[in-house]
Amino acid sequence: MERKLKEVKDEMERLRRVSEKIESKIATIDEGLSLRTNPTLEYRWFPKRAISYIYNDVPIDLMKESEALYLKDLENLSLAGVDYDGFFTGDFGAIVEIDSLYQEGPVKYRGVFELLHNNRKKQGLKISYLDEGIFACFPHYGPYKTIKSSYSSVLDHLKKSGYHVIGAPLEIAILDESVIQDEAAYITLLQIPVEKD
Repeated sequence: MERKLKEVKDEMERLRRVSEKIESKIATIDEGLSLRTNPTLEYRWFPKRAISYIYNDVPIDLMKESEALYLKDLENLSLAGVDYDGFFTGDFGAIVEIDSLYQEGPVKYRGVFELLHNNRKKQGLKISYLDEGIFACFPHYGPYKTIKSSYSSVLDHLKKSGYHVIGAPLEIAILDESVIQDEAAYITLLQIPVEKD
């Protein structure tokens, strides 16, 4: 009976975590729908956020490399003995190679990561942290291949408003292929670390 009680308590804890994750996804989807109807630039302070890198190396074009990274991540999780529960909207992010925003060609990325909500650490994965600070946040509406135009508009607005960029921009997938079939309806939240001049 004691063994059975422990099994039941363990299952209750697992279901509690699943419930929290579902609630978080619902809140993220609601945020994405709100951003779609009211796309405004806002300045938000974020504390340090725990992440686990999927990729952290030389800048790459994610449009070409995303499938290879996905397969590599599955392999790494498997080797670490971590159950893969899938990337859900709001969990997946990327670190932009800022120089690529000012050059011809696609936006390039030097890091791809999973956000570990509530700083919950997954056993077997190396944890890193995003810097805290003020971020200029703007929702890009549409496919990833057109995201550079949103950056151009935001960077121009920041310059005119007396802000300067102090670090690598981040992208957080808010409404992505895990919840929407039409890439024209994707919402990606741009988060650019800034300071006032």
